[in-house]
Amino acid sequence: MMAALYAAMIVLALRRRSALGLVTGYFMLVVGLAVGGLLAIGWQDALLALGRDPTFTNRTRIWQLAAEYIANRPWFGYGFGAFWREQSADTQTFWVALGFKTPHAHNSWLELALGLGIVGVGIAALGWLAAFYRTLRVAAAPHAEHVAFCLALLAAIFLENLSEYEFFRSGRLMWALFVAVLVYLGREVVIYRASRAEARRPIAIASLAPRPITYPPVRGAIAR
Repeated sequence: MMAALYAAMIVLALRRRSALGLVTGYFMLVVGLAVGGLLAIGWQDALLALGRDPTFTNRTRIWQLAAEYIANRPWFGYGFGAFWREQSADTQTFWVALGFKTPHAHNSWLELALGLGIVGVGIAALGWLAAFYRTLRVAAAPHAEHVAFCLALLAAIFLENLSEYEFFRSGRLMWALFVAVLVYLGREVVIYRASRAEARRPIAIASLAPRPITYPPVRGAIAR
């Protein structure tokens, strides 16, 4: 929730469409990325300082084992949703080593790597990059009234999927929200491009219009 609120504040600053708003928005963006990078490096220390379980209730053990199985089939994985079959020998070995049965890797990126390998992770990364690029592209556009809410949703969905598996999973609300946000932002980008092209069109037509030809006056005609 804090990350979603912070993301919304960044866009609201950019939507002021002023020098102060632009500087404030990009400053908050840089600070947020820096803090996120620091937390990614020392997240266990941060959780201990907050009095939380640094293993994410044994999720770190799941991630460690999942990474080992991903290394066996790195490029295309085991097939989408095929790893966690009850009759699979790999799944049974995974559960025995873990000590309990987990339905998935509790991390969307690791789950995609298990199912679709590096290729699937790359496709998912392109989808996320497209969503964030579209958000920044229309962040200050007057017609994109819901872009702050979209970035807040994207931030919340991204962080949620670091400890759960909600991305690219049928029947999940967060996956449906991601698709809805991506489509909405795509439409806003199209409108933004059309408005900019329309704004430039009169200038281009005026510059290409033929200029009237003027001739110097004739002295005889002036004298008469």
